[in-house]
Amino acid sequence: MPLDRRGRGRKGEESAEQALLVAGYSIIEHNWQCPLGEIDIVAQHRGEWVFIEVRVRADGVDTALESVGRRKQNRLIRLAQAYLEAHELGEVAHRVDVVAIGTGSKQHEVEIIENAVGW
Repeated sequence: MPLDRRGRGRKGEESAEQALLVAGYSIIEHNWQCPLGEIDIVAQHRGEWVFIEVRVRADGVDTALESVGRRKQNRLIRLAQAYLEAHELGEVAHRVDVVAIGTGSKQHEVEIIENAVGW
Protein backbone atom coordinates (compact mmCIF):
# COMPACT_ATOMS: atom_id res chain seq x y z
CA MET A 1 0.00 0.00 0.00
CA PRO A 2 1.51 3.38 -0.97
CA LEU A 3 2.35 5.85 1.75
CA ASP A 4 0.29 9.00 2.03
CA ARG A 5 1.99 12.40 2.10
CA ARG A 6 2.39 12.38 5.89
CA GLY A 7 3.76 8.83 5.83
CA ARG A 8 6.28 9.73 3.12
CA GLY A 9 7.31 12.77 5.15
CA ARG A 10 7.81 10.70 8.29
CA LYS A 11 9.82 8.08 6.40
CA GLY A 12 11.84 10.86 4.77
CA GLU A 13 12.64 12.42 8.13
CA GLU A 14 13.80 9.03 9.42
CA SER A 15 16.09 8.64 6.40
CA ALA A 16 17.33 12.21 6.86
CA GLU A 17 18.08 11.62 10.54
CA GLN A 18 20.13 8.52 9.77
CA ALA A 19 22.15 10.39 7.12
CA LEU A 20 22.70 13.31 9.50
CA LEU A 21 23.92 11.03 12.30
CA VAL A 22 26.35 9.30 9.93
CA ALA A 23 27.61 12.75 8.86
CA GLY A 24 28.34 13.70 12.48
CA TYR A 25 25.28 15.79 13.36
CA SER A 26 23.85 15.62 16.89
CA ILE A 27 20.06 15.71 16.78
CA ILE A 28 18.61 18.10 19.37
CA GLU A 29 14.94 18.22 18.48
CA HIS A 30 12.36 17.01 15.94
CA ASN A 31 9.41 18.97 14.60
CA TRP A 32 9.86 22.12 16.69
CA GLN A 33 6.76 24.27 16.33
CA CYS A 34 5.88 27.90 16.91
CA PRO A 35 3.18 30.19 15.49
CA LEU A 36 5.33 30.74 12.37
CA GLY A 37 5.49 27.05 11.48
CA GLU A 38 7.72 24.05 12.06
CA ILE A 39 11.40 23.17 11.83
CA ASP A 40 11.80 19.52 10.81
CA ILE A 41 15.06 18.88 12.66
CA VAL A 42 17.24 20.99 14.96
CA ALA A 43 20.80 19.72 15.33
CA GLN A 44 24.35 20.71 16.15
CA HIS A 45 27.22 20.12 13.74
CA ARG A 46 30.81 21.30 13.98
CA GLY A 47 29.98 23.85 16.66
CA GLU A 48 26.97 25.35 14.88
CA TRP A 49 23.25 25.16 15.52
CA VAL A 50 21.66 23.75 12.38
CA PHE A 51 18.02 24.11 11.35
CA ILE A 52 17.16 21.42 8.85
CA GLU A 53 14.40 21.26 6.27
CA VAL A 54 13.70 17.77 4.91
CA ARG A 55 12.34 17.60 1.35
CA VAL A 56 11.18 14.33 -0.22
CA ARG A 57 10.42 14.04 -3.93
CA ALA A 58 9.70 10.99 -6.07
CA ASP A 59 11.59 12.46 -9.02
CA GLY A 60 14.93 12.90 -7.28
CA VAL A 61 17.06 15.05 -5.01
CA ASP A 62 17.36 17.85 -7.56
CA THR A 63 13.64 18.56 -7.51
CA ALA A 64 13.60 18.14 -3.73
CA LEU A 65 16.15 20.94 -3.41
CA GLU A 66 14.38 23.06 -6.04
CA SER A 67 11.18 22.79 -4.00
CA VAL A 68 12.69 25.10 -1.37
CA GLY A 69 11.78 28.37 -3.07
CA ARG A 70 12.50 31.92 -1.90
CA ARG A 71 9.29 32.09 0.16
CA LYS A 72 10.13 28.86 2.01
CA GLN A 73 13.73 30.02 2.51
CA ASN A 74 12.50 33.24 4.13
CA ARG A 75 10.19 31.26 6.40
CA LEU A 76 13.06 28.94 7.42
CA ILE A 77 15.18 31.97 8.34
CA ARG A 78 12.36 33.41 10.46
CA LEU A 79 11.80 30.02 12.12
CA ALA A 80 15.50 29.68 12.94
CA GLN A 81 15.51 33.16 14.47
CA ALA A 82 12.39 32.31 16.48
CA TYR A 83 14.05 29.14 17.80
CA LEU A 84 17.18 31.02 18.84
CA GLU A 85 15.07 33.64 20.63
CA ALA A 86 12.76 31.09 22.28
CA HIS A 87 15.75 29.20 23.66
CA GLU A 88 17.67 32.37 24.59
CA LEU A 89 20.70 31.25 22.60
CA GLY A 90 21.87 34.74 21.70
CA GLU A 91 24.50 35.17 19.02
CA VAL A 92 25.52 31.58 18.35
CA ALA A 93 26.84 30.25 15.05
CA HIS A 94 23.95 28.84 13.05
CA ARG A 95 22.86 27.88 9.56
CA VAL A 96 19.99 26.32 7.63
CA ASP A 97 20.63 23.03 5.83
CA VAL A 98 18.36 21.05 3.54
CA VAL A 99 18.26 17.28 3.35
CA ALA A 100 16.97 16.37 -0.10
CA ILE A 101 15.63 12.86 -0.53
CA GLY A 102 14.76 11.27 -3.86
CA THR A 103 12.50 8.23 -3.68
CA GLY A 104 12.09 7.45 -7.38
CA SER A 105 14.48 4.51 -7.43
CA LYS A 106 14.28 1.40 -5.27
CA GLN A 107 16.69 2.98 -2.79
CA HIS A 108 16.42 6.44 -1.25
CA GLU A 109 18.93 8.94 -2.56
CA VAL A 110 19.85 11.33 0.27
CA GLU A 111 21.85 14.52 -0.06
CA ILE A 112 22.73 16.94 2.75
CA ILE A 113 23.13 20.51 1.50
CA GLU A 114 24.88 22.68 4.08
CA ASN A 115 24.10 26.41 4.17
CA ALA A 116 21.35 25.82 1.63
CA VAL A 117 19.58 29.00 2.70
CA GLY A 118 21.56 32.23 2.75
CA TRP A 119 21.01 34.83 5.45
